[in-house]
Amino acid sequence: MIACPKCGFSPDAEVTARWAFRLDKRIESANLYTVNKGNSRWRYSKVRDEWQWLVKKARIESRLTTARANALRRVTITRHYAGRCQAIDRDNLGVKPLVDALVREGVIHDDAPAWLELHVMQERWDSNETCIVVEELA
Repeated sequence: MIACPKCGFSPDAEVTARWAFRLDKRIESANLYTVNKGNSRWRYSKVRDEWQWLVKKARIESRLTTARANALRRVTITRHYAGRCQAIDRDNLGVKPLVDALVREGVIHDDAPAWLELHVMQERWDSNETCIVVEELA
């Protein structure tokens, strides 16, 4: 089967390893840290560092020993939202700090298309959280 030209998803890709993380933090709108001046100037790095600590904590608690990435990996990020929270426009989902945190933790090698096949979804759930599924592709 042919890979999707928009997202690169290939259902026939051989998955050699799979890891899942559930993080107790909700993905926010990218509008909160796109301004690079004033008081919000350092917000991006603060959010990225928060995500990095959550990824590190999840890996340690679940005793997942993911090898440092040296091959293409498929990452599916699902934003679960509950209560009065609403869905965010797809082009405004702020996953960049989370993806950068995954790179810093070695879960993925780089966020370039040669190293990362990224899929982002959101759905109503019982609680506000973020689920990450990492698959290493052959």
